[in-house]
Amino acid sequence: MPGTRIVLHIGMPNAGSSAVQYGLWRYRDELRARGVHYYMGAKTPRFVSSGNGKDLAAFLNPRRRGPGFSEAVFERTFAERFLSSAHPVSIISAEQLAGAAAEPLETLRRELIGAHEVQVVGFIRDLYGHARSSWMQQIKRQAYVEGFAHYVRKSYGDMQCGAALRFGRVFGFGNVSLIHLESLKEDMFEAFLRAVGIPGGFGPLPRVNRGLSPAEVGALRLCNRIHRSTEWATCISDRLLEARAEGPRAPVWSAGLAAEIEARHRGRIDRVNLRFFANAPVLQVAREPQASAKAREDVLRVWGAIMALLAREAWRRVWTRCGLMLRRLDRRPRVV
Repeated sequence: MPGTRIVLHIGMPNAGSSAVQYGLWRYRDELRARGVHYYMGAKTPRFVSSGNGKDLAAFLNPRRRGPGFSEAVFERTFAERFLSSAHPVSIISAEQLAGAAAEPLETLRRELIGAHEVQVVGFIRDLYGHARSSWMQQIKRQAYVEGFAHYVRKSYGDMQCGAALRFGRVFGFGNVSLIHLESLKEDMFEAFLRAVGIPGGFGPLPRVNRGLSPAEVGALRLCNRIHRSTEWATCISDRLLEARAEGPRAPVWSAGLAAEIEARHRGRIDRVNLRFFANAPVLQVAREPQASAKAREDVLRVWGAIMALLAREAWRRVWTRCGLMLRRLDRRPRVV
């Protein structure tokens, strides 16, 4: 398929990738009419989409491979699935792509992409906000129970800068477009389309993901301490995002933690600004100190949403178990 331009949306984790992926899925037919191929197969995303590049991420990182994944099959079907001779632009999007190491990226460039033009696009955000968002994501998806200070000091590693520099070295810095989240004056999906050179004008999208409010953080951490289950953490947090799509958020600022992030990551920040923003101080630890503020929210509504989910899920599991028992009884040989 000569002439196809491959857009890799590396979806920096916790930097708005869900909004872009939701837009790509929702408007896939309209984008197809504008010359864009966005392979989804028969997949229908959850409330929060994860893009279409999960298999590519598994190809790049063996630790992400499920039991049925075959490297040989993926290599053989890559062009058939992700490229289209009828469309000049093909988009592959996944958060997990940002974590790919240089060597498998070189294999991707050399053996699967070949002579096709490549553009890498990613959103990048100031590190303090990124650290808080990453911490909340761990609470939502990994049943994390520790506070923000513990996360910054023990767990936070800035994947953004490392991913941008690594993709730049493999595909060429001129082929990597970074969009600074705090500098955006428009809808994220529209900003992505503009960076790729695709006509937009689709209108605002619904809010598909957000940070947690202080009351939600407290409630989820307490739940995580009790159940210690990533399945339940995901289930409860998704329910809160659905039931409280416009939940309040409060900026929480710690000058001490900001200084720690600054000391640890200043070198990478400077390299990103040099390579992608003409050495202007675009990417920072934080745009400006944010005063602490207490969100006005009804804590009872947070717990009400959680308890309603737990009650509904309990009844669902009871009925599922009863149905299984009835089917087993129905299959038992009858004595005549």
